[in-house]
This record gives sequence, structure tokens and C-alpha cells, in this order.
Amino acid sequence: MRRELILVFLAISTMIVIAFVVPLGLSAQATARDRALDEARAKSTALVPLVATGNRDAIIDEVAAVNATGRMQVTVLLGDGTELGAPVADRARLDAVIEGTTTLLGPVDGGQELVTAVALPEAAPAAVRIVIPDAELRRGVVAAWATLVGLGVVLILGAVALADQVSQRIIRPATDLAHAAAGLGAGDFSVHVTPSGPPELATTAEAFNILVGRVRTMVDTEREMMAELTHRLRTPLTRLRVGLDQIDDPSVADKLHDDVRALTSEINDLISRARHHVDPPALIDIAPVVARRFEFWAVLAAEEGRDCVLGINDSVLASVETDDLEAAVDVLIENIFAHTPPGTPFLVSTVSAPDGGGSLIVEDGGSGFEPSMAVPGQSGAGSTGLGLSIVGRLVARCGGTLGITNREQGGARVECRFPPHRVGVGPEP
Repeated sequence: MRRELILVFLAISTMIVIAFVVPLGLSAQATARDRALDEARAKSTALVPLVATGNRDAIIDEVAAVNATGRMQVTVLLGDGTELGAPVADRARLDAVIEGTTTLLGPVDGGQELVTAVALPEAAPAAVRIVIPDAELRRGVVAAWATLVGLGVVLILGAVALADQVSQRIIRPATDLAHAAAGLGAGDFSVHVTPSGPPELATTAEAFNILVGRVRTMVDTEREMMAELTHRLRTPLTRLRVGLDQIDDPSVADKLHDDVRALTSEINDLISRARHHVDPPALIDIAPVVARRFEFWAVLAAEEGRDCVLGINDSVLASVETDDLEAAVDVLIENIFAHTPPGTPFLVSTVSAPDGGGSLIVEDGGSGFEPSMAVPGQSGAGSTGLGLSIVGRLVARCGGTLGITNREQGGARVECRFPPHRVGVGPEP
């Protein structure tokens, strides 16, 4: 926008300067011509009485004095045909003036010719001829044009400088407002814009600050509602679990417990999704979280005779809540314990990618997935499968993907692939 405003001012100022400079320059040119011709007429008027006296010596001295300046060339034609002064190559205009006893002005090679007839009482008419060179007709014109063009350039540069100042007064508040809007879109509710610039932009900045305040209030209200919802739902679910423990039929109690766990998982997932929608999670290194949950499960693995290995090769950054990541790791490892026999080894590792992303990988030495288990969320006999839908949604919210495959050497492999991140921003699209 700054460039466009400067170009507009430049175009307008250039047109105005041209509209004034060209007529003024032509006027200066006409003035210089008129001045030279008026000077020639004045010299001719001064010579006519002298020629009428017939004093040849005086005429010769005056003509020599005028020709010595080099600005004009004077020739006096006496009645007897004698020429005094500069030689005449073309006498056509001289003869015409003598015959008609008048004054003529016309072009000659290199300038203008002014011829004036002089009537003599007792002799044939004489004539005064003055040649004004082109240099004299244009004297001062170049300097006038140079002055006018210089003033025009100064005016144009001044207009450009003024345009830059005006554009800065408009662009700077607009840029600040755009940056603040981008920050608000990224989840920064502390942004504030100082109203400045034209009244329209200042009013827009004030309205934006009011909008930020209202959005901040709405977000705080949503967070409070999420916290209250979590508390209010967990209490009746806990009471329901206690009541289920009093059911005598184990098969019915187990089924109802499974339903309660599934309901709890869905509620937690809905709350988590709502919280992420309001407040996107920050970027964290998943390696320490994975290591902490691995140590928890390693105790149970030792009791069942399972060899477990933790491979933290590199730091992996992901935009995820710590609680959600811990829950996902627990789901993946718990499935190994639930669907593989004791003594089955497993491996948990994190691997960074060259593009800045990375993966969380959980592998086991069981029988692997059945063909029907390749879709997250489906359950059945085999290595793993339960809870993968929750893990899949978690990875999807981070912009990543979930891979479920069988290892070539046997066993299941689940890979949570997280997208690359740049410093200060979220996942790349």
C-alpha cells in the first residue's frame, strides 16, 4: 500500500508540474525573442535620425560600435547604394523597403532581419538593416528551462516525501492491527492495539480491543465450564462404579464395568477435544513423558517376566497436552499386557524425523494383528487393538497420523507420527 500511495502522489505531482513548467518555459522563450526584437527596433530607431543627417563619418562610427558587441549586425544602405557595416548577401528585403518606404521583419540564415526605410529630402531613400542572431533570440531560454525543471523536480520530490509520511501514518496502524489480529487468531488473548492514524483506523483499533476483551471473557468462561463439567460428571461415575461392585453376577458386573469405562473414556475425550478447541495445547517434548510412563509399566513387566526396552533416541516435539499423551502411552502399553501372554517382550521408543517431526513407536513380540485389527477402534483377539481409537484421535488433533502394522519378525507395531514444527508456531499444514 505504501508503494501504491507514493506512485499516486508521484503521478499527480508530475502532471501538475508538467502543466505549469511547459507553459512557463514556452512563455520564457517568447519573452526572450520579444526582448531581442524590441532591442533591435530601439537601435534601428536610434540610427534613423543619424542616417537622415547624411553624416557618413558619424554613421560609420555608430555602426562599428554596434557591430563590435557581436550581439547584432547592422548595415546602413545609403541613397547612392553605398553599404556601411556588415555585408549583405541577400538585398531583396532591402530593395523592397526602399521602394515602399516601410519596415519589414523576416527570417534570414541564422536569425531574423529587421529593415527600416529612411526618407532623405534631397536624395534617394536609405535603409537601416539589423540582423538578430538566433543565439540572441534564445538568450536566457536555457537557463529559464533549467530553473523551471529544477523547481519541478524539487516539487515532485517534496510530494513523494509527503506521500511517504502520509502512507506511514496510514500503514503503521494498519500493520499493527493486522499483527494483533494474527496474534488473536493464534490464541494470544493478551494482544492490544494502540488506536492511532486516521479516525477510521483508530475506531477499528478500539473496536478490536473490545472484541479481544470479549473473546478473552468467553474463553475464560468456557474453561470454567469445562472444569465444572469434569467435576460434575466424574462424581456420578464414581458412585456408579461403587454400585456395580455390589452386583452378585460377575459376568454382568464385568460388562457394566466395561460400559462405565467406555463412557468415562468418551467423556474424557469430549472434554479434551473441547478444551483443545478453546485453548490449543503448547509444544512439548514427548520423550520425558514417554520415559516416565514406561518406568511405571516396567515394574509390572518385571513381575510378568516381560523384557521391556526404552529407546529414547531423540527429542520429539508435539502440540499435545501432557495428560493426553500419558493416557495414550498407557493405552498402548496396557493393550500389550491385556492381549499378549506373560513373558512377551515389548519396546517403546521415540524417533525424530529429518523434517523436524518425529514418532512414538510401541512394538511387542506377540502374534501381531489379525487382518480385521488394522483399523483403529476395532477389537478382538490378537496383540493390541483396544483404545486405539482414542490414540488415533489424539494424534489427529496434533496433525499427525497413526500407523498400525505387523513386524516382519513377528509381533505388532503401532507408530504415532507427529508433524514437523517450527519454532514459535504450530504444526506445518
